[in-house]
This record gives sequence, C-alpha cells and structure tokens, in this order.
Amino acid sequence: EELQAVLRAGRFMAEAYVYLAGRRPGSSSGYRRQAENALQWVIALDPGDVESLLWLERLRTARGDEQGTLEVLRLLARADPGNARTYYSRMAQSALTLFRDDEAERYAEKAVQLDRDDAEAQKRLGDLHRAQQDLQRAITGYRRAIELDPESAQAQASRGVALSLSNRDDEAEQAFETAIRLDPTLVSAYFNRGILYSRDKGEYDLAIADHTKARLLSDATRK
Repeated sequence: EELQAVLRAGRFMAEAYVYLAGRRPGSSSGYRRQAENALQWVIALDPGDVESLLWLERLRTARGDEQGTLEVLRLLARADPGNARTYYSRMAQSALTLFRDDEAERYAEKAVQLDRDDAEAQKRLGDLHRAQQDLQRAITGYRRAIELDPESAQAQASRGVALSLSNRDDEAEQAFETAIRLDPTLVSAYFNRGILYSRDKGEYDLAIADHTKARLLSDATRK
C-alpha cells in the first residue's frame, strides 16, 4: 500500500509537470525534463510499470532523444512481452537513426522471430540488410514481405532497388512496374526506376519521364 501511494505520487508529479509545460511554453522543455525525472523515479521503484514506461518513451521521442528512447524500449520489451515485437521494431528504427546498423539488424531480426507473418517487419529487415549491402538477404526479406502482403507497393519498390543494385535489371524493372501498378503515386518507384533506366539501361528518355513524374508527384504532396 505504501509503495503504491509513492508510485501514484510520482505519476501525479509527472502529470503536473507535463501540464505546466503546456501552460508555460517558454519553460516547456524544463518542465518536460522534470516530468521525465519523475517517471524515471517511478520506474526505478517499479520496473514493470508499463504505463509510465510508455509515457517516458513518448517524452523522449518528442524531444528527439533517440538513445534515451532506445533505452526505454528495451525496458518495455521486458516489462510488456505481449507487445515485444512492436518494441523491437521501434528499437530497430531508433538504432538505425543512430547509425548503429548492426544493432538495428539484431532488433529487426528479433521482431521477425516473434512474428514471422508480419510483412512490415520482414520489409524493415530487408531495408537493414540492403543498408549493409547484403543484397541477397535483402531481396529474400522483401520477397517474404510481398508473400505476406502482395499489395505492398513499398516492398515491391524496395525489392526493385535491391535487384537493381544486384545487376538484375529486368527483374528490377518488373518490380518497379508492379509497385507503380499497386500505387501510381509512389514517388520512390518512379525515381528509382528512372535511375535504372539512365544508369543501367541507357534509356534516357524513359529516365527523364520517370524523374519528371516523381518530381510532379513530390511537388503535389507538398502543396
């Protein structure tokens, strides 16, 4: 009972600091840091407090503290195993943002192991393999993502890039065409197909057309 009362007091302090941050914009960053300190105190007393961990993770994400966010996500994966796959996927993204590709790959693989039928996790793992120039494993990851979600234009376009980098130009072109059929507004598919046309096939008119289309779509998105 005494511990629960202490924990409630800590959460109340964090809530109060967040409230003050909203009411006093000039001092908002300081109040949010005070809220983080209060939540860290609560979590030190109760490491399994998922609600406080999620709150702390949101605060750190909001101020762009990727390292701090990663540390909280590790705690969440242990405290809330039912949602561990989601946390590992987010850990992979945070690690990638920090340019820690090997670590990001480990987290992405962990997410896939927890749910091999998650198309987005398979695609993210493919992205990480591609970033490390492990193109065959990247292609395998994208293929698995497409098997799980045949309507994923992003996975098709990413597979096209990996195939192009592997000098499998005809397969890459087909992947880009499929991506565009699935999503005619996918800028990356036009842009990367344009690179394929100009760099690998010498079809410069088609490259110009694709890059023009990509620019028009990008401009339209920003309006």
